Amino acid sequence: MTQSGNGVLEISSLLNVQHSKLSKAVKHFQGTGTNENRPERGRSRTANNAGNQKNVPIRIERKPRAKINSTRIMARAIGFSRESLRMILTEAGLKVHKEVEGHLITEQAKVKWLGLCKRLRKRFASDRHRAILFSDENWFDIEKAHNHQNDRIW
Repeated sequence: MTQSGNGVLEISSLLNVQHSKLSKAVKHFQGTGTNENRPERGRSRTANNAGNQKNVPIRIERKPRAKINSTRIMARAIGFSRESLRMILTEAGLKVHKEVEGHLITEQAKVKWLGLCKRLRKRFASDRHRAILFSDENWFDIEKAHNHQNDRIW
């Protein structure tokens, strides 16, 4: 439209667009020759690119609990730095966790704990816990504490 002789103000009123946005778009088109974005400045991403952002989470999904999923081992296997890998994993929404061993809670244990809790609630509801007498006597051990770290054998 600008090539046909219309001004920016006329075009903005015809298209019902703000004058400033239209003038910026015209200036951009005259400078680059297209409506596409200009190429980004700065150093391009090499490790943290779209291909690796797809492949790394898939690699973890294959063996979710394996030791090869540590950041250090995986970065060495793939061939880029730990920080690049860490950035890929955080951008993928994955979080670091540590597996911790815990008790095996069986149905039998749940029933036992439920009974214990019910008895405690009954005792505290009727104020029977106040009837328990605690004396001021202390227990003293004669033996000194044993340090198992000193049990090394040569």
